[in-house]
Amino acid sequence: MKKYLLIAFAVLLAGSLGFYFYTQSRLDYLPEWYEQDASEPAVSMPEDKLPESPAVPDEEAPVAVDTEEDRTPARKPAAAPAPAAKKTPAPQPEVTAKDVAKTLQEAHTVRIRQDELDDLIRTTLEQQFPGKSTEFMKGVKSTIAEDKVDVEMVVDMEKIPWEDLPKDAQFARGLIEQFGGIKSGSELFLKISGKPEIRENELVFDDNTQVQMGKISYPLKTLAALPGVSDKISRIPLSKLGFKQLTLEDGAMVLGK
Repeated sequence: MKKYLLIAFAVLLAGSLGFYFYTQSRLDYLPEWYEQDASEPAVSMPEDKLPESPAVPDEEAPVAVDTEEDRTPARKPAAAPAPAAKKTPAPQPEVTAKDVAKTLQEAHTVRIRQDELDDLIRTTLEQQFPGKSTEFMKGVKSTIAEDKVDVEMVVDMEKIPWEDLPKDAQFARGLIEQFGGIKSGSELFLKISGKPEIRENELVFDDNTQVQMGKISYPLKTLAALPGVSDKISRIPLSKLGFKQLTLEDGAMVLGK
């Protein structure tokens, strides 16, 4: 009996370790766009000198002939005009939630490009976690199409200020620890992919919306149904957002009052 129990225990242990390493390898995935940015080599100037011109042998060297033109003082050529200085365009400030609210108030509509959505995510996180967001937010990339929005992020799990997150977001830490834990200096790829819609004075995501960690994907509605997780993570009252209309187009979203 003990022998069979030990065998069963060994099988369970092997299965558990296999599942752990499988999920760990799935969580270690990083997107290509982030790895390219991180591995882009710095441009350096070559240190090799230009090859010197070969010396002309004495017997082949041309002989200078003293002519009348040589004895006449030559006129100095006019100085060439200095090249006009190139104007480098000043970097544009990142889009903030305040900018969006101001444009909505004045024009009643605002168009947000996908690169501006990246700005908006970064500046909103910095406003929420002053001085901390750049430590844990390593990269963000948004893609907007007519039928969905993809927001991809790479974050340093160890540096996320978990204690400052809303209670509805605390479940993420337990879920991540369940599938391999938070290692020192570990970077995790996160992605939400779905179509945001306006329903009954709320911003909601459609039923096909997926949340991805590494290579592991979950339906958002499945996460929202987990014990201790409120469905508020997939439903946001419009009163907190300042807009009542949302339209998607290729490369941008349009918000309206």
